Amino acid sequence: MTDFPKLRPVEAFQAQVSGKDVVCVRDATGFVDHIIAVPVPVFYLFPFMDGNHSIRDIQAEFMRTTGEMVTSEQVAEIIASLDEHYLLDTERFAVHRENAMRDFSNETIRKATHAGLSYESEPEALKRQLDTYFENIRDRQDSRRLSSRAHITGLVVPHIDIRAGGPCYASAFKCLSSATQSPERVVILGTAHRGLENLFAATRKDFETPLGISATDQAFLDRLSEVFGDSLFSDEFAHRAEHVIEFQVTFLQHSFSSRVKIVPILCSFDHSMVDGESFPNESRRIQSFCRALKTCIEEFPGTCVIASADLSHLGPLYGDPEGLDEKGILSLEQGDNEILQSIESGSASGFAEAIRKNDNATRICGFPPIYTMLSVLGDQRGLVLDYGGTQMDEHGSVVTFASVVFSPDLKASGDV
Repeated sequence: MTDFPKLRPVEAFQAQVSGKDVVCVRDATGFVDHIIAVPVPVFYLFPFMDGNHSIRDIQAEFMRTTGEMVTSEQVAEIIASLDEHYLLDTERFAVHRENAMRDFSNETIRKATHAGLSYESEPEALKRQLDTYFENIRDRQDSRRLSSRAHITGLVVPHIDIRAGGPCYASAFKCLSSATQSPERVVILGTAHRGLENLFAATRKDFETPLGISATDQAFLDRLSEVFGDSLFSDEFAHRAEHVIEFQVTFLQHSFSSRVKIVPILCSFDHSMVDGESFPNESRRIQSFCRALKTCIEEFPGTCVIASADLSHLGPLYGDPEGLDEKGILSLEQGDNEILQSIESGSASGFAEAIRKNDNATRICGFPPIYTMLSVLGDQRGLVLDYGGTQMDEHGSVVTFASVVFSPDLKASGDV
């Protein structure tokens, strides 16, 4: 099969290793955990690994593209290495995929995958790390409108690496922990970065972090499955490596121990799918899920919804020719502010229209969970608690994020 190699879906980004420019490649579907680094010229071979080009064809295309010679033995070695790392569509990968799906299906606990990477792996060290973020919350002027008597129904919280967005996370969870009533359960809607065939994916697995185990609310999931359908669990494997719910659970446990149950749901769709014209089937599915989730929230009092979502992604790391300078960052912040105003309005359609105006030119990856949450909460107003950004590489690539709180009290008077 490797005589006509077919590369599986991969994600790639440039980096430097030992002073040399390389391309880091990882599996885009979550079946392989590790990242491999390849020389930049090797990466030029990847587009021709489509299952239709032989080794000799790949040699010729490489020469045509780069003007350089590569031997058939070198191409064969590269193919063998990619197959070894399960990045080729071969029988070897098919076996690996089957084993990985079976193993995850048999587990009752979704184990932490980013402990020791994005946050401390030892419980006491993690508590100290999170405490530091709560001590450094950046309160916005407007956030003083929020009193401890507020009834909190929803939050937008970043899913950026905790080390980069810690205080922004903390501002949201401080608000939730000081609310008039602690939630009994939290529905965590997270962006599925690797995509989902069925747009939404829940899991019944409990989530483990160094701070303990958070139980999923099985009764809530039973009811949601009854209203929406069992296909809700078809893409469950996507939870295995996705970090967006794990990060929220970590802060949730820090604020409430493990008393609060969770409902973990990943989402994957874009703004073009919600209006029903271009993608009618997808639009119907999105609206059907939102109605089902809203029904369940009404039947289960004490439910809060978290949208685990980042905002803009700009720079070479995300496909732009160059990074952002000071002027570019100012323009980005102005655009983000318009998006945040649409989120604060509480209107799902208004938020979708704000994204649609420029066809999501800044690559806001949090659209699906935020849209879903706004649809479920109705016309409740929100209030931005914090906004920030972080530089992702030395080339000026930037990700922005925010925390936003929603309350029916804000809807009533504009103040809490």
